[in-house]
Amino acid sequence: MKDLVFRLPPLIEQLRDAQQALALHFATTDLNFTLDGRLVGDLGEAIALEYFDIERPKGRTKGVDAVVSATGQTVQVKTTGQVNAGPAFSRGAAVADLLLFIRIDMIAGTATVLYNGPEEPIRKSLTSSPAAGTVSARLTVVRKLHAHNQEGQSRVQIPLRPGVLERLSA
Repeated sequence: MKDLVFRLPPLIEQLRDAQQALALHFATTDLNFTLDGRLVGDLGEAIALEYFDIERPKGRTKGVDAVVSATGQTVQVKTTGQVNAGPAFSRGAAVADLLLFIRIDMIAGTATVLYNGPEEPIRKSLTSSPAAGTVSARLTVVRKLHAHNQEGQSRVQIPLRPGVLERLSA
């Protein structure tokens, strides 16, 4: 199965370029200027809104970042800048119907979809309850569940915006 990889939107590329310039300028200082935490999550949501047929919900609920335009299914977007990290879950007021997990590679200027499907199987894979704090899903499990969902007859996923695949292949 081939990963779905997007170019970062132009404004996010500018942020990436600034981060890379800082890292290069201060290369001898052990400062990395990683763009993680809340910023990475917001960037992931912006990328999802750019490429997927979702919209922001009218009311904000912790654990729900968007809704699928056509169906109203709730969506949680999780993002990482780490190569081997799975999505991290913490207590939320809601569990979304669908999960979109994205890895941002600031050096390559890409965002890769590592999971697009129902949130429930990922939550079931957690080794402890998010009620105890933040818990990360194992990336190997996430990738396996994503591949299984992509290959299944009853594939459940967040649809792309019309014309996105054409834009990516251009």
